[in-house]
Amino acid sequence: MKVMVRVRPAQPGEVKEGQPRPVSVTSSGCVNVLSEGKRMEFKYDHALDETSSQADVFNLIGKPICDQALLGFNCTIFAYGQTGAGKTFTMQGPDMASSSYREQCGLVPRSMDYIFQRIQQLEEESCGAKKITARCSFLEIYMENVSDLLGKQDSQLCIREDAKKVCQHMLMMCC
Repeated sequence: MKVMVRVRPAQPGEVKEGQPRPVSVTSSGCVNVLSEGKRMEFKYDHALDETSSQADVFNLIGKPICDQALLGFNCTIFAYGQTGAGKTFTMQGPDMASSSYREQCGLVPRSMDYIFQRIQQLEEESCGAKKITARCSFLEIYMENVSDLLGKQDSQLCIREDAKKVCQHMLMMCC
């Protein structure tokens, strides 16, 4: 497991003129947080500042995970943070109708494009001898409700453990 932090740009009104930003990334890759007048420093596997691009996130996190998935490993990207922290933008990017969509598309569309390009390339290299199957889930957990973002908009899912696979820590989805 690797943990990456991405600091989003400040929104209007969040930083008062002349005051330091409450969250910043240092040159050594640590995250500084200013809370109640005290500055705390946290170290993560990766830290991206507010100038990072969607392509930076994909190259740092998405591409290596996709490569592992193509080797047959089960892989998960988990975005966590408070409301307004930038999780949806990092994962999805702007609306597809946006003029900046191709430049700013998120981790999920970039990962899907990369995986399907690599599958096509691998199948062509094997002259059709390899057949590759890919499965993807895109779930949102919000206020203890699980939604399938690739399925019907009103679909609520529940998560439960499969009694036969408890020792493997598998989670099964049901409708």
